[in-house]
Amino acid sequence: MLAGLSTVGMVGSVRNRRFMDRLDIKLAKTSAGADISLRITNNVGATAMSVSNVGSIATIAGATFSLGGRITFQSPSSGQLTISNGSFNDFTRFQLGGTSSSFPALGRSATFLTVHLADGTAGGGVQLSEGASIDFGTTTGSKIGNSTSQKIGFWNATPAIQPTAVADASGGATVDTEARAALNDLLARMRTIGLMAP
Repeated sequence: MLAGLSTVGMVGSVRNRRFMDRLDIKLAKTSAGADISLRITNNVGATAMSVSNVGSIATIAGATFSLGGRITFQSPSSGQLTISNGSFNDFTRFQLGGTSSSFPALGRSATFLTVHLADGTAGGGVQLSEGASIDFGTTTGSKIGNSTSQKIGFWNATPAIQPTAVADASGGATVDTEARAALNDLLARMRTIGLMAP
């Protein structure tokens, strides 16, 4: 739809009856000076895609962008973006800045979001800026580690599995009831949050 333009230029070099090597389109403002756009219509005359005079691209709802059949971009509904492979059933990783082990990447493993290096090897991490925090739900809550064999380390300590159980204080020749109660309460709280085996 190119009506009302003051200047329109189109240059194409035809390779055969079905294909063109290139198509150059030069658009100008309307005679009244209004902004115009390039519009591509579908078989029923509706606008399928448009390009504004400043380069903004808009498509109809449900459109898909494909990069060589390897990666596709879709918006299933307002405010949502889906990135998947060409078959719309998987996703490997989103490389940030480059493709080697010098750059980070975000990936998918089953229902988990993973962090590793851009070449697919293990490594990388997540760094919070000063003042940032991680919030958790107040109904079901969240876990750090889904099994006692997963290794965790704090303050640069070597990651280790969940520590084995420590029995409550009992016995002995001298009994300090208050100290023993405080120690047992501390042990109970560590067991409750999983820092120690039951």
